[in-house]
Amino acid sequence: MKKQALIYSLIMAVSFSCVEPEKSTAVKGGGPEILSGPIVVQSSASTPISAKNYLQINNTYSKKTGIATSNDNVRSEYNAIIMQLPTTSDPASLNGFNQIAQTRLAFAYCDEYAQQNWSDYSSLSNGDAIKLLLDNMVDVDVANNEAHGELYAEMMAIMSDEDNLLTGEASSNKEKLFKMTCAALLSSSYVAML
Repeated sequence: MKKQALIYSLIMAVSFSCVEPEKSTAVKGGGPEILSGPIVVQSSASTPISAKNYLQINNTYSKKTGIATSNDNVRSEYNAIIMQLPTTSDPASLNGFNQIAQTRLAFAYCDEYAQQNWSDYSSLSNGDAIKLLLDNMVDVDVANNEAHGELYAEMMAIMSDEDNLLTGEASSNKEKLFKMTCAALLSSSYVAML
């Protein structure tokens, strides 16, 4: 019996640890009331780096891709993962669940982005497609700045399928690899950090 209770407690602890957003209570009518949904907490620490909270992430991805936050596929994914997105701008509070959620949301945006813009990228070489993607989404000049060369190299590795993530030739999977590259860029610190 004790062993079953211990196992049950362990399962519950792990289950509850998967949802990170802070809960806020408000006193209403004499008793505490738990507010639903994530609560945005502003960081009071003065640091030159801060992370975007869930609203900022969604709005930034929308602005970078040109896909409306009201898009059915994007809204559905956002609603499914909102509780795992960061609720604070404090970079010290970020965790793996936040990164996974940001990447899932980035995939939703990039899927829509690729569907709407694939004709602009399909005939380009991998290098040119990445340069155009970078030009459209972030303000980084990888050709003239050694500090960003690693970003370009990592994006090229994804577009070239160096890790053999997909079966078949990379050229036949170019659109899928492009979506993966786009999602990697959107969920990177180049976009997620302020």
